Amino acid sequence: MITITSVMAHFEGARRCLVCSADIRSAFSGRSRGPCRDNSHRICELLPTSLIGHEPIRRLMVYGFSFFAIAVQAAVLSVGNGTVFSVNETVSANQVLVDSGAVLSGDGALTGNLLLKGSLKPGGGAVGIFTVQSNLVCDGGIFELHAVSNTVADTVDVSGMVGGSGLVLLSAIAGVSPQGLAVVLGGAGSDYSGLSVSPGWLIRQEADNLLVHELAHDDDDDGLTDYLETIHGTDLHSGDTDGDNFSDGFEVAHGYNPTNSHNAMVDFIRNNGGTFGLYESNVVVDVAVGQLALETSGGMADLSLQLMKSDDLTTWTNAAPPVEWSIPVEANQQFFRVRAEP
Repeated sequence: MITITSVMAHFEGARRCLVCSADIRSAFSGRSRGPCRDNSHRICELLPTSLIGHEPIRRLMVYGFSFFAIAVQAAVLSVGNGTVFSVNETVSANQVLVDSGAVLSGDGALTGNLLLKGSLKPGGGAVGIFTVQSNLVCDGGIFELHAVSNTVADTVDVSGMVGGSGLVLLSAIAGVSPQGLAVVLGGAGSDYSGLSVSPGWLIRQEADNLLVHELAHDDDDDGLTDYLETIHGTDLHSGDTDGDNFSDGFEVAHGYNPTNSHNAMVDFIRNNGGTFGLYESNVVVDVAVGQLALETSGGMADLSLQLMKSDDLTTWTNAAPPVEWSIPVEANQQFFRVRAEP
Protein backbone atom coordinates (compact mmCIF):
# COMPACT_ATOMS: atom_id res chain seq x y z
CA MET A 1 0.00 0.00 0.00
CA ILE A 2 1.22 3.49 -0.87
CA THR A 3 -0.19 6.80 0.23
CA ILE A 4 0.68 10.10 -1.45
CA THR A 5 -0.29 13.54 -0.22
CA SER A 6 0.14 16.73 -2.27
CA VAL A 7 2.61 15.14 -4.66
CA MET A 8 3.37 15.76 -8.30
CA ALA A 9 4.79 12.69 -10.02
CA HIS A 10 6.27 11.68 -13.34
CA PHE A 11 6.27 8.01 -14.34
CA GLU A 12 8.00 6.10 -17.11
CA GLY A 13 6.99 2.52 -17.95
CA ALA A 14 3.51 2.17 -16.40
CA ARG A 15 0.68 1.33 -18.81
CA ARG A 16 -2.91 1.76 -17.62
CA CYS A 17 -4.92 3.41 -14.84
CA LEU A 18 -6.25 0.90 -12.33
CA VAL A 19 -9.62 2.69 -12.27
CA CYS A 20 -10.47 3.53 -15.88
CA SER A 21 -7.78 1.65 -17.87
CA ALA A 22 -6.67 4.86 -19.55
CA ASP A 23 -3.21 4.84 -21.11
CA ILE A 24 -1.11 6.24 -18.28
CA ARG A 25 1.89 7.05 -20.45
CA SER A 26 -0.10 9.52 -22.50
CA ALA A 27 -1.60 11.02 -19.35
CA PHE A 28 1.85 11.33 -17.78
CA SER A 29 3.69 12.78 -20.74
CA GLY A 30 4.59 15.58 -18.32
CA ARG A 31 3.85 16.17 -14.65
CA SER A 32 0.26 15.85 -13.52
CA ARG A 33 -1.75 15.64 -10.32
CA GLY A 34 -3.91 12.73 -11.45
CA PRO A 35 -3.15 9.27 -12.86
CA CYS A 36 -5.33 9.81 -15.92
CA ARG A 37 -7.57 12.35 -17.56
CA ASP A 38 -10.09 11.99 -14.72
CA ASN A 39 -8.48 13.83 -11.79
CA SER A 40 -10.75 12.00 -9.34
CA HIS A 41 -8.72 8.85 -9.96
CA ARG A 42 -6.08 9.41 -7.28
CA ILE A 43 -2.46 8.40 -7.61
CA CYS A 44 -2.77 6.15 -4.55
CA GLU A 45 -5.22 4.00 -6.57
CA LEU A 46 -2.67 3.61 -9.31
CA LEU A 47 0.62 2.86 -7.61
CA PRO A 48 0.04 -0.59 -6.03
CA THR A 49 -0.30 -2.13 -9.50
CA SER A 50 2.12 -0.01 -11.46
CA LEU A 51 4.92 -0.17 -8.89
CA ILE A 52 4.55 -3.62 -7.37
CA GLY A 53 2.99 -5.59 -10.21
CA HIS A 54 4.65 -7.39 -13.07
CA GLU A 55 5.36 -4.15 -14.91
CA PRO A 56 7.49 -2.08 -12.51
CA ILE A 57 8.05 1.56 -13.37
CA ARG A 58 11.41 2.22 -14.95
CA ARG A 59 11.72 5.68 -13.47
CA LEU A 60 9.71 7.42 -10.76
CA MET A 61 10.15 11.06 -9.81
CA VAL A 62 8.15 12.49 -6.92
CA TYR A 63 7.72 16.14 -5.99
CA GLY A 64 5.69 17.72 -3.23
CA PHE A 65 5.33 17.60 0.52
CA SER A 66 4.75 14.03 1.72
CA PHE A 67 5.34 10.66 0.12
CA PHE A 68 4.86 7.58 2.30
CA ALA A 69 5.90 4.24 0.85
CA ILE A 70 5.74 0.73 2.27
CA ALA A 71 6.96 -1.07 -0.86
CA VAL A 72 8.12 0.39 -4.16
CA GLN A 73 9.72 -1.15 -7.24
CA ALA A 74 11.40 1.13 -9.77
CA ALA A 75 14.65 1.11 -11.69
CA VAL A 76 15.42 4.71 -10.73
CA LEU A 77 13.71 6.69 -7.98
CA SER A 78 14.19 10.47 -7.82
CA VAL A 79 12.98 12.46 -4.81
CA GLY A 80 12.57 16.10 -5.80
CA ASN A 81 13.24 19.33 -3.94
CA GLY A 82 10.72 19.95 -1.15
CA THR A 83 9.57 16.33 -0.91
CA VAL A 84 9.55 14.25 2.27
CA PHE A 85 9.89 10.61 1.21
CA SER A 86 9.19 8.29 4.16
CA VAL A 87 10.14 4.64 3.68
CA ASN A 88 8.68 2.08 6.09
CA GLU A 89 9.83 -1.18 4.49
CA THR A 90 11.77 -1.74 1.25
CA VAL A 91 12.28 0.36 -1.86
CA SER A 92 13.59 -1.78 -4.72
CA ALA A 93 15.49 0.46 -7.10
CA ASN A 94 18.83 0.29 -8.80
CA GLN A 95 19.45 3.89 -7.82
CA VAL A 96 17.75 6.40 -5.54
CA LEU A 97 18.48 10.10 -6.05
CA VAL A 98 17.56 12.49 -3.21
CA ASP A 99 17.76 16.05 -4.49
CA SER A 100 18.88 19.06 -2.48
CA GLY A 101 15.99 20.20 -0.30
CA ALA A 102 14.38 16.74 -0.23
CA VAL A 103 14.20 14.46 2.83
CA LEU A 104 14.47 10.67 2.91
CA SER A 105 13.24 9.31 6.24
CA GLY A 106 11.82 6.29 8.03
CA ASP A 107 12.96 2.85 9.18
CA GLY A 108 12.95 1.24 5.77
CA ALA A 109 15.54 -0.03 3.34
CA LEU A 110 16.88 0.70 -0.13
CA THR A 111 18.11 -2.19 -2.27
CA GLY A 112 20.19 -0.07 -4.62
CA ASN A 113 22.68 2.78 -4.51
CA LEU A 114 21.80 6.05 -2.79
CA LEU A 115 23.01 9.43 -4.05
CA LEU A 116 22.29 11.89 -1.26
CA LYS A 117 22.11 15.59 -2.07
CA GLY A 118 19.28 16.29 0.38
CA SER A 119 18.74 14.96 3.91
CA LEU A 120 18.65 11.44 5.30
CA LYS A 121 16.69 11.24 8.55
CA PRO A 122 16.33 7.74 10.05
CA GLY A 123 13.13 7.18 11.99
CA GLY A 124 11.44 10.31 10.73
CA GLY A 125 10.94 11.78 14.22
CA ALA A 126 11.54 8.72 16.38
CA VAL A 127 14.92 7.03 16.72
CA GLY A 128 15.35 4.58 13.88
CA ILE A 129 17.65 2.61 11.59
CA PHE A 130 17.73 3.28 7.86
CA THR A 131 19.31 0.58 5.70
CA VAL A 132 21.07 0.96 2.36
CA GLN A 133 21.86 -2.41 0.86
CA SER A 134 24.38 -1.09 -1.66
CA ASN A 135 26.58 2.05 -1.75
CA LEU A 136 25.88 5.50 -0.35
CA VAL A 137 27.48 8.57 -1.91
CA CYS A 138 26.93 11.90 -0.17
CA ASP A 139 27.05 14.85 -2.58
CA GLY A 140 26.56 17.77 -0.21
CA GLY A 141 23.86 15.84 1.63
CA ILE A 142 23.00 15.87 5.32
CA PHE A 143 22.76 13.03 7.84
CA GLU A 144 20.20 14.23 10.43
CA LEU A 145 20.81 12.09 13.53
CA HIS A 146 19.43 12.30 17.07
CA ALA A 147 20.65 10.57 20.26
CA VAL A 148 18.25 9.64 23.06
CA SER A 149 20.89 8.11 25.34
CA ASN A 150 24.65 7.61 25.48
CA THR A 151 24.23 4.32 23.64
CA VAL A 152 21.16 4.81 21.41
CA ALA A 153 20.90 7.13 18.40
CA ASP A 154 19.63 7.20 14.83
CA THR A 155 21.72 4.86 12.69
CA VAL A 156 22.42 4.48 8.97
CA ASP A 157 23.39 0.91 8.10
CA VAL A 158 25.12 0.63 4.71
CA SER A 159 26.15 -2.72 3.27
CA GLY A 160 28.41 -1.16 0.65
CA MET A 161 30.83 1.72 0.64
CA VAL A 162 30.07 5.14 2.15
CA GLY A 163 31.84 8.17 0.71
CA GLY A 164 31.56 11.70 -0.54
CA SER A 165 31.15 15.05 1.17
CA GLY A 166 28.41 16.49 3.35
CA LEU A 167 27.32 17.32 6.89
CA VAL A 168 26.53 15.20 9.93
CA LEU A 169 23.87 17.19 11.81
CA LEU A 170 23.72 15.83 15.36
CA SER A 171 21.44 16.54 18.30
CA ALA A 172 20.76 14.90 21.67
CA ILE A 173 18.25 15.20 24.48
CA ALA A 174 19.35 17.14 27.56
CA GLY A 175 22.03 15.41 29.63
CA VAL A 176 22.94 12.91 26.92
CA SER A 177 26.60 12.83 25.92
CA PRO A 178 27.44 9.95 23.53
CA GLN A 179 31.12 9.11 23.40
CA GLY A 180 32.30 6.86 20.56
CA LEU A 181 28.78 5.89 19.47
CA ALA A 182 28.60 4.44 15.94
CA VAL A 183 25.92 6.22 13.89
CA VAL A 184 26.91 5.16 10.36
CA LEU A 185 27.81 1.51 9.81
CA GLY A 186 29.64 1.27 6.51
CA GLY A 187 30.96 -1.51 4.34
CA ALA A 188 34.55 -2.15 3.32
CA GLY A 189 36.33 0.87 1.84
CA SER A 190 34.11 3.50 3.45
CA ASP A 191 35.71 6.93 3.77
CA TYR A 192 34.22 9.69 5.94
CA SER A 193 37.00 12.26 5.49
CA GLY A 194 34.73 14.46 3.37
CA LEU A 195 32.12 14.87 6.12
CA SER A 196 31.93 17.78 8.54
CA VAL A 197 29.92 17.90 11.76
CA SER A 198 27.68 20.37 13.56
CA PRO A 199 29.24 22.52 16.36
CA GLY A 200 29.76 20.85 19.73
CA TRP A 201 30.42 17.42 18.26
CA LEU A 202 33.35 15.43 16.91
CA ILE A 203 33.24 12.62 14.37
CA ARG A 204 35.92 10.04 13.67
CA GLN A 205 36.27 6.92 11.60
CA GLU A 206 36.93 3.57 13.23
CA ALA A 207 37.32 0.67 10.79
CA ASP A 208 34.48 1.33 8.30
CA ASN A 209 32.13 3.01 10.77
CA LEU A 210 31.51 6.64 11.72
CA LEU A 211 31.61 7.38 15.47
CA VAL A 212 30.41 10.54 17.23
CA HIS A 213 31.50 12.34 20.40
CA GLU A 214 29.62 15.10 22.18
CA LEU A 215 32.22 17.66 23.25
CA ALA A 216 30.76 20.07 25.80
CA HIS A 217 29.18 18.01 28.58
CA ASP A 218 31.08 17.40 31.86
CA ASP A 219 29.07 14.83 33.78
CA ASP A 220 31.20 14.87 36.96
CA ASP A 221 32.18 18.58 36.97
CA ASP A 222 35.89 17.84 37.32
CA GLY A 223 37.07 20.22 34.61
CA LEU A 224 37.33 17.53 31.91
CA THR A 225 34.53 17.21 29.37
CA ASP A 226 33.19 13.73 28.78
CA TYR A 227 35.06 13.64 25.47
CA LEU A 228 38.39 14.47 27.16
CA GLU A 229 37.62 11.85 29.81
CA THR A 230 37.54 9.23 27.05
CA ILE A 231 40.85 10.53 25.65
CA HIS A 232 42.61 10.34 29.04
CA GLY A 233 40.93 7.10 30.14
CA THR A 234 39.28 8.62 33.23
CA ASP A 235 35.91 7.89 34.80
CA LEU A 236 33.14 10.07 33.32
CA HIS A 237 31.22 9.85 36.59
CA SER A 238 34.04 10.41 39.11
CA GLY A 239 35.84 13.71 39.56
CA ASP A 240 38.91 11.95 40.99
CA THR A 241 39.46 8.73 39.06
CA ASP A 242 42.58 7.62 40.94
CA GLY A 243 41.36 8.70 44.41
CA ASP A 244 44.37 10.83 45.31
CA ASN A 245 42.34 13.94 46.24
CA PHE A 246 43.39 15.80 43.08
CA SER A 247 40.62 16.29 40.53
CA ASP A 248 41.07 14.79 37.08
CA GLY A 249 40.93 18.25 35.52
CA PHE A 250 43.65 19.57 37.87
CA GLU A 251 45.98 16.68 37.14
CA VAL A 252 45.59 16.98 33.36
CA ALA A 253 46.07 20.78 33.49
CA HIS A 254 49.35 20.33 35.42
CA GLY A 255 50.73 17.50 33.33
CA TYR A 256 50.01 14.59 35.69
CA ASN A 257 48.38 11.26 34.92
CA PRO A 258 44.82 11.36 36.34
CA THR A 259 44.64 7.55 36.41
CA ASN A 260 47.82 7.12 38.48
CA SER A 261 47.35 7.84 42.20
CA HIS A 262 49.85 10.21 43.80
CA ASN A 263 48.96 9.27 47.38
CA ALA A 264 52.39 7.77 48.10
CA MET A 265 54.14 10.95 46.98
CA VAL A 266 51.76 13.15 48.96
CA ASP A 267 52.30 11.05 52.10
CA PHE A 268 56.08 11.25 51.71
CA ILE A 269 56.02 15.03 51.40
CA ARG A 270 53.64 15.32 54.34
CA ASN A 271 55.87 13.16 56.55
CA ASN A 272 59.07 14.91 55.49
CA GLY A 273 57.91 18.49 55.33
CA GLY A 274 61.20 19.93 56.56
CA THR A 275 63.01 18.46 53.56
CA PHE A 276 60.81 20.53 51.28
CA GLY A 277 60.68 23.65 53.48
CA LEU A 278 57.09 22.96 54.53
CA TYR A 279 55.66 23.44 58.03
CA GLU A 280 52.26 23.14 59.62
CA SER A 281 50.24 26.33 59.60
CA ASN A 282 50.28 26.85 63.38
CA VAL A 283 53.91 26.13 64.21
CA VAL A 284 57.43 27.03 63.11
CA VAL A 285 59.93 24.37 64.14
CA ASP A 286 63.67 24.79 64.77
CA VAL A 287 64.05 28.02 62.86
CA ALA A 288 67.30 29.94 63.37
CA VAL A 289 66.11 33.53 63.31
CA GLY A 290 69.61 34.99 63.00
CA GLN A 291 71.70 37.58 64.82
CA LEU A 292 69.38 40.45 64.03
CA ALA A 293 66.45 38.87 65.86
CA LEU A 294 68.16 36.75 68.55
CA GLU A 295 71.25 38.03 70.31
CA THR A 296 73.14 36.41 73.18
CA SER A 297 75.22 38.45 75.62
CA GLY A 298 76.27 37.92 79.25
CA GLY A 299 74.36 34.65 79.54
CA MET A 300 71.14 36.20 78.24
CA ALA A 301 69.30 35.68 74.95
CA ASP A 302 67.42 38.70 73.69
CA LEU A 303 64.62 38.18 71.13
CA SER A 304 62.64 40.87 69.39
CA LEU A 305 59.69 40.08 67.07
CA GLN A 306 58.05 42.75 64.95
CA LEU A 307 54.66 42.20 63.26
CA MET A 308 54.46 44.07 59.94
CA LYS A 309 51.80 44.65 57.29
CA SER A 310 51.65 45.41 53.57
CA ASP A 311 49.05 46.19 50.92
CA ASP A 312 51.15 45.07 48.00
CA LEU A 313 53.80 42.68 49.42
CA THR A 314 56.42 45.27 48.49
CA THR A 315 56.09 48.08 50.99
CA TRP A 316 55.89 47.00 54.66
CA THR A 317 55.13 48.99 57.81
CA ASN A 318 54.94 48.09 61.50
CA ALA A 319 51.52 46.82 62.47
CA ALA A 320 52.14 47.08 66.24
CA PRO A 321 54.98 47.63 68.70
CA PRO A 322 57.61 44.85 68.77
CA VAL A 323 57.46 42.03 71.30
CA GLU A 324 60.73 41.57 73.19
CA TRP A 325 62.08 38.84 75.44
CA SER A 326 65.28 38.54 77.52
CA ILE A 327 65.85 34.91 78.53
CA PRO A 328 68.77 33.39 80.55
CA VAL A 329 70.92 30.89 78.67
CA GLU A 330 71.64 28.16 81.21
CA ALA A 331 73.90 25.86 79.14
CA ASN A 332 76.57 26.01 76.50
CA GLN A 333 73.95 25.02 73.93
CA GLN A 334 70.32 26.08 74.08
CA PHE A 335 67.47 25.71 71.54
CA PHE A 336 64.43 27.98 71.24
CA ARG A 337 61.22 27.60 69.27
CA VAL A 338 58.61 30.21 68.35
CA ARG A 339 55.05 28.99 67.97
CA ALA A 340 52.20 31.05 66.57
CA GLU A 341 48.82 30.18 68.03
CA PRO A 342 45.83 30.37 65.64
